[in-house]
Parts: sequence; structure tokens; C-alpha cells
Amino acid sequence: MRKITFDEEELLAIAVLDPDTRQNTIRQLEDILPELQDDPDMEVIVSSAAEKLKLISEEAFAELDLESYRNEFLEDDEEGAAE
Repeated sequence: MRKITFDEEELLAIAVLDPDTRQNTIRQLEDILPELQDDPDMEVIVSSAAEKLKLISEEAFAELDLESYRNEFLEDDEEGAAE
């Protein structure tokens, strides 16, 4: 079986959703796709992340290092709010 790898943008897109399970995260990503029609680059990232999540197991999902990406997002968000 081929190893599925996520790029940093896909991992960040997943992490900002505060994912709990692979299935719920896929559903959340698919739910936001219609809102991204005006941002084709982000639409590709989110769609790709959802498709890759469909190909991995729940165990592989649990091993993704999403916390560091979530922390990065939260830090960037706090910095933006401070400006």
C-alpha cells in the first residue's frame, strides 16, 4: 500500500478544524468546500486534504502531527488580532 503524505497547507487546513475523528474531519472539510468557490487555491487544498483522509486509516489519522499546525494557526491568529 502506498504511503499517503500531506503537505503543510493540507495539514494546516485539517488542524484549524479542531479535528476529533477522521470521518468528522472529512465531513467538515467537505462542508466548507462550497464556501471556497471564490478561492480556487484553497478549494484545491481542502479538497485534496479530504480525499487523502479518505485513503488513510483512523490510526494513521491519529498519528498526524496536527497539534503543532493548530498551535501555529492560533499563534498567527492572536498576532493578527493584536495588530
